This record gives sequence, C-alpha cells and structure tokens, in this order.
Amino acid sequence: MAHTKHPCAARGEHMGGEGELQEDARDDRLRIGAPIIQQLLRVIDAYTISAADIASLTATRAAASGLLGKLVNQAFTVFNLFGVLTIILIAVAVSVNYEATPRKAAYVTVLAYVVYMILRVYLPVI
Repeated sequence: MAHTKHPCAARGEHMGGEGELQEDARDDRLRIGAPIIQQLLRVIDAYTISAADIASLTATRAAASGLLGKLVNQAFTVFNLFGVLTIILIAVAVSVNYEATPRKAAYVTVLAYVVYMILRVYLPVI
C-alpha cells in the first residue's frame, strides 16, 4: 500500500511547516509596518498643519460648552485625518491578529474609539 501525505502536510501546514512560517512572516510584516506607517503619518501631519490652523482649532474648542459641545470637540479630536487612518490600521491589525472579518474588526475598533471619546469628556486626563 502506497503512503500518501496528509493534505495539510502537502501544503506545508502541518506541524510548523512552510505555510505556517509564511503566515508568521506576514503577521510580522503587519506588526512592524503599522507603527512605521503611523509614524510617517505623524510626520506628514506635523508638516501640513499651520500655526493659524492650530490657533483656529484651539479657539473653536475653547468656545464650545456643555455636554454636546464637549462631545463635538472630542469627535473632531479623535476623528481627524490622522485618527481615521490610525483606526483603519488598527482595524486591519485586529482582523489579522484575531482572524475576524474586516467588518467586525472595523466595528469593534470604531466602537472602542467612541468609548474612548466619551471617556475623555468625563475624564479629561486620558
């Protein structure tokens, strides 16, 4: 009787084979790449905003009062261009690390940021 390989072994997925190594390498590239991209976005963000824009944003934030005004300020703080790109990167990382669907990963990530935004209204330290 001829010996045949198990289908998983033929693809290199059995007992730490080549398939698992390739998956680990892909995960490592995502783990290393996300912070690098985040830092690049911070540099771009720092060079693209002017002092006048910062003064305008500060004046607008100071003028808002009440709970609704504070929530709007936090929404603008969290959901700016840099924040949205960070949320996208985190959603991709959640999807890869927890093997979740991209939609579920995006939902969980946005929900976490909304909770963070609400907490910042009541606990300005964080």
